[in-house]
Amino acid sequence: MQSNASAPKTVTDTIPKEFLYWNQKDSRSAKRLRRVLNFVFGVDPVLPEALVKHFAHSYYDADPVAETFVEEVYKSQGQT
Repeated sequence: MQSNASAPKTVTDTIPKEFLYWNQKDSRSAKRLRRVLNFVFGVDPVLPEALVKHFAHSYYDADPVAETFVEEVYKSQGQT
C-alpha cells in the first residue's frame, strides 16, 4: 500500500488564505469579545478545532440550489 503523502491536494484539501479564523482568533478585539461573552453568558465561543477545519475545508463549496438559481435567472439574461 502506497502513502498518499505526495498526492496532489484538491480544493477541499486546502485551507484558503481568505479563511482568517486562526489569524483573528487571538486578536485584541476577539479576546475582548470572548471575555464579554464569557462574563455575560458564561460561555467561551471558541469552536473546536475539528469544526473550524471542517468550515475551512468547505470554504469554497457551492450551494447547488443557489448555483442553479443564478444559472437560470442571471445567466439566461446575459449577465455574468
